[in-house]
Amino acid sequence: MSKLISCCVFTSVLLCGLLLQAQDTLNYKGDLNISKEQSMPLTLQIITLKDTVKVLMGSPSQTNQLIPATKTKITEDSVKFNISNMSVKVRLKYINGKQTLHGTFKQGLLNKEITFERSESLFAFNRPQTPLPPFPYKEKELSFTNPQCEYVFHGTLTYPDNKALDAADNKKYPVAVLVSGSGCQNRDEEIFQHKPFMVIADYLTRNGIAVFRYDDRGFGSKDTNMYKGTTYDFACDTRQAVQMLKNEDMIDKDNIFIIGHSEGGMICEILGAQYDDIKGLILMAAPAVSGKEILMSQTEAIMRLNGASQSDIDLALQETENVKYDTTSINGLWLDYFYHFEPAEYLKKINKPLLILQGGKDMQVLCDLNIKAMRKHLPESQKNRHEKVYPDLNHLFQHCKTGNPDEYALTEETISTEVLKDIKEFILQIAK
Repeated sequence: MSKLISCCVFTSVLLCGLLLQAQDTLNYKGDLNISKEQSMPLTLQIITLKDTVKVLMGSPSQTNQLIPATKTKITEDSVKFNISNMSVKVRLKYINGKQTLHGTFKQGLLNKEITFERSESLFAFNRPQTPLPPFPYKEKELSFTNPQCEYVFHGTLTYPDNKALDAADNKKYPVAVLVSGSGCQNRDEEIFQHKPFMVIADYLTRNGIAVFRYDDRGFGSKDTNMYKGTTYDFACDTRQAVQMLKNEDMIDKDNIFIIGHSEGGMICEILGAQYDDIKGLILMAAPAVSGKEILMSQTEAIMRLNGASQSDIDLALQETENVKYDTTSINGLWLDYFYHFEPAEYLKKINKPLLILQGGKDMQVLCDLNIKAMRKHLPESQKNRHEKVYPDLNHLFQHCKTGNPDEYALTEETISTEVLKDIKEFILQIAK
């Protein structure tokens, strides 16, 4: 659900950067202070060609692409440009030669001063947890289909190297299937160059647990009809992945787990209520209230965190309360299903081992609201239920200051090692 909302000034749908043969390129970095609690890094690139000058701006906390200015005016001492489709107007003057640019950034009602400093390169993220080869385990590319859609799913199965573990050649391993949050995502659930599913797969496989992660329905396809599915449809995709894994020789088919993040947690709820061949579920920031309540609560929480007025908050909540989705549109079908989704319908039927993980500073699936609902709806007779709240973690299970989604990209940590350890211990305990 990490892509369900965007609170940054820049829209999350950006134009691709231009491929230019430059004679001279100047790169700049700056921070736009949106409020006392919120700032956003911006990058600026000025490219001098033979007959023109191109200006491109980037928002690295949202994308690594650059947005071309639609109107520019460059002089010896100033840089002025607009990005009309985003209502952005930037007016800057050079200071210290061309080492610094200072001026104003305007977008809608936002009007802020900003300073850009010269840099050798554009903004680059540091992602120290991303695993790098060689790996002490085996990888196998697998594919499967779902009769309900004309799409071939591709994914990666990682499993321990028997020799490295000094195990018998016929060793079978428990397996965890990773299910991503909302939006069409790749098998690593990649966001802002973070690869949380790759990190989870690497950690668990190093500890004796096989992991399968796959690209979402329609990923890489030019057919936009592939995206017209509901959460229930995506649950059927995951079900087919589970069925496929039963045919792999190294997999212990009696110990198949599903790890779902955000919307993936909803898929865990659906499958956990319906199938007995799933040994256990790990719910990471999984909704336990209706989709409508998720949207209402996250909208209010993030707007309040960013200093919005009560009248603006009330207006946004009213719009969410009265929204009607066009189910014939690409996203409308999914949104309508999500809006009306009631986790209680499935939670009350789950009677298998369950690990519930929640970030205390999650601004998208609010901790207190959803943990209380989870406790209310799960059967009292359920055994092996484990619940853990991490006070300082956000929706992505990163350590954070406020939990604002704007922090996701700027945080080097991909996922807390404490979370990884808790998932590992739960699976190994249940799989005995």
